[in-house]
Amino acid sequence: DAWLTPREQDVLERLVEGKSVREISDELERSQHTVHDYVKSLHRKLGATSRGELVAKALGHVHANGSN
Repeated sequence: DAWLTPREQDVLERLVEGKSVREISDELERSQHTVHDYVKSLHRKLGATSRGELVAKALGHVHANGSN
């Protein structure tokens, strides 16, 4: 997780909890656009192509090479 910024960590933790971009933006007092940018960065850094895959990788259910 060292390559994730503290704010990316905050956003990722909330995504894992099942929160929407809107809910996260309200909690972090940031615009939805800004939160969406963090989500895009997380997708890129974790190599995820969907929100579900992003959460699965965050939980350790999918390895970086895509295998289970």
